[in-house]
Amino acid sequence: MSSTYKALDKEVKKSARKDKRRFYDNLATEAEKAAGKRDLRTLYQITKSLSGKRPTQAKPIKDSQGKPITKEEKQIKQWADHFKGLLNRPSPATRPEIPTTAHTQLQVDTNPPTRAEVLNAIKLLKAGKTAGPDGIPPEALKADPETTADMLTPLLQKVWKEGKVPTDWRKGYLVKLPKKGDLRLTLQELARNHAPIDAK
Repeated sequence: MSSTYKALDKEVKKSARKDKRRFYDNLATEAEKAAGKRDLRTLYQITKSLSGKRPTQAKPIKDSQGKPITKEEKQIKQWADHFKGLLNRPSPATRPEIPTTAHTQLQVDTNPPTRAEVLNAIKLLKAGKTAGPDGIPPEALKADPETTADMLTPLLQKVWKEGKVPTDWRKGYLVKLPKKGDLRLTLQELARNHAPIDAK
């Protein structure tokens, strides 16, 4: 009985290794195709999945009655409601007096962005920043700044000329950075213990 088990166990492990190798070979092929097409998003996602790093799970927060909220969708809604309340306050009844100055004509360049400007902006991106909803980190854009500038310049010029910003560009991630204390908080405590950071 044990010799049969050992033989079958060996076969299963051998088959699992083959499947794993085939899986990684397929991913490598997909990554090569993405690189050939200059599809940085897919290339980054494949690289990220191969790195083995998994996103950390959100810690539970408390509702206004102090009960823990464990479902991620409800936590997201709770955070959204909280920040909407912070950002959508009514205007103050009285406006502060701001002294007026003589109008001066400012020299503002209103021409569409040039390739040189786009290239310069790419080179100035800070490394180590969080990727936005597109999943592309600054390092991926800076890996080949010339190609990135060639890809982005026509798109940015089109947006500039048409005056329409793509809806995806209006999206971003709101990252909660705990400052101190218990991370399972009520809405009132959220305001005191978390600093919202827009991580686009």
